[in-house]
Parts: sequence; structure tokens; C-alpha cells
Amino acid sequence: EGGWLDAETGDAQAQVYMLQGVILEAQEGGWLIEDAAQGEVLVLVSDETVMETGYELAVGDYVYVDYDGTMTRSLPPQVTAGRIVSHKLEGDVLETYPAENALLLYASDGNEYRVNLPAAWAETGFDAQRAIVYYDGAATLSIPPQVSAGLVVAEYAVEDVITELSETSMTLGEGDGAVTVDFDPALLPEDLVAGDAVRVTYNDVTAGTAAEPERVVAVEIVKISA
Repeated sequence: EGGWLDAETGDAQAQVYMLQGVILEAQEGGWLIEDAAQGEVLVLVSDETVMETGYELAVGDYVYVDYDGTMTRSLPPQVTAGRIVSHKLEGDVLETYPAENALLLYASDGNEYRVNLPAAWAETGFDAQRAIVYYDGAATLSIPPQVSAGLVVAEYAVEDVITELSETSMTLGEGDGAVTVDFDPALLPEDLVAGDAVRVTYNDVTAGTAAEPERVVAVEIVKISA
């Protein structure tokens, strides 16, 4: 009762339940996540929790959580994770396949991946130059390998000359085509000055559209010429 039988041995195995979603907040002893079916759930981590991630988890990351089915009736409900999985690919979009809701990604590890997108992208299509792909670590043995994404973060890029530069923002270009870039000072290349040309990668647009932004929040700034 409350489990399943192994097909080969007949041994009873504990049933595993799963949540998946974006980390909303880091809390003492765990993370608050937004699960599509359950809503907000506090995921607690114990000494027995197995972590299968290639990086330190943070707000905005997408995770897959295995637990034993026990969920408190508190607000928000709480579970204790048996395993937390999160894998991430980041890179350039080489091709998109709108009819199949998929794209071909050249990742930072030097490999190409066919990424099956979440259903939400089927309505709008994917038009970004770069992407961050969160998935559960499973990939087919095909060439290229295929992964099914739980979350895809679109990243766009703009290249232009810096016309104004302060400690936390810069303006690229002039006139109607100018773009204001807000950034964390840690992202700024050394010795960058007005007149340098840069490539700014962003995924947050605060005015305009992703294709024609007026103000963006940088996730990467690369100096391409002086």
C-alpha cells in the first residue's frame, strides 16, 4: 500500500511524487517554488536530500523535486525533498522549428542540442538569439541529443557604441534608436569608457519590446571594440 512493485524482483518500492517549478525565494532550510499544479510550495532540504545540480541554486532557477507524497496543510504547504534535480544549458539559438515547438541550441559546452520547448512557446514562437534551458538531465542518444525543457529563458542581444556611461547604467546609440542598459557593476568589463562598442545580452525589458527595446537589464556585457 502506498507504493509499487518492482517488475523484476517483486520487491515493494516507495512511491515517488514530483513537483517542478521556478524558485521564488530562498528560505532557511529550503526554497519556496511555484509548481504549476500545487501553486507555491516550500521545499525543505534534509541531510538525506540528494542534490543533482551542476551549480548553486538561486532564485529564478527551475527545479525538479522528488518527495514521498507527504505534504503539510500549512500555507504554503511544505514537503521534504528526497531529491532535487536541476540541469541548465545556455547558448546561441542556431535554428527554430515553430511547427514542432523546438529549437536547435549551440550550448556553451560546445555541443548542439535539440530543445523541445514548453507548450507556452507554441503560441508566441521563439525569436531570441540566445536561450537558457532548464531540464531534468535526461537526453536522447540521437544526433543531436534532444532534451525537453521545463523552462526556457529567452536572451536577446544588442550591439552599439556607448554614448553615455554611469556606475549602474549606460546608453547605447543615439536618437530614436538609443537603448538604456541597467546593469550590476560586477558585469562591467575593465576600463570600459564612452565610445567603446559593446554587445549586451539581456532577458528583461522594462520599456519597448524585446525586438525594439528602449531600456533593458543586462545579464552580460562584452566589449567588442574601442
